Order: sequence, then C-alpha cells, then structure tokens
Amino acid sequence: MAAVSTQYIGDLPYGLAKRADLARALAGEPKLLLLDEPAAGLTEGERVTLGEIVRKLVERRMTVVLIEHDMTFVTKVCDRLLVLTQG
Repeated sequence: MAAVSTQYIGDLPYGLAKRADLARALAGEPKLLLLDEPAAGLTEGERVTLGEIVRKLVERRMTVVLIEHDMTFVTKVCDRLLVLTQG
C-alpha cells in the first residue's frame, strides 16, 4: 500500500481501493473487524491476497466476522461458519 499512499482512493483500481479501505479500517487497531462481502468484484488473485490478509489477522488474534456469498472464498478463509438462509 505504501506505493500508492499518495494517490486518491478514487483513482485506484477497484481491488486496490478495497485493500485501502481495509487498511483504513485496521488503522484504528480494532479488536473486531466486520467485513461485508469483501470479495465482491475482486479477481481471483485479489481474492487470494484478501484471504491471506484475513488469515493473518486471525493468526494475530483479531476477531473477524465475514459476511460473504462466495462460498469458495469463505471455506478457504473461515474456521467456523454460520449459514443463514432466507434471512
């Protein structure tokens, strides 16, 4: 992210802008991070990178709540799942 730190977020490609949003959320050092469909619109490579970031956060003892429709992404990233249907 350092390479693009002087650019406006609106000028960044979509996947990089989403990573910048995540960095902004992490800047406050939260104990719990709620991610609402973070993989939406990302390329496969960007999804892999996002998954690695989320796993590292969990390894560092951060609680991450993930709301996501991409079950391939979810099963690669999450330790526990709660599935809701019709609601």
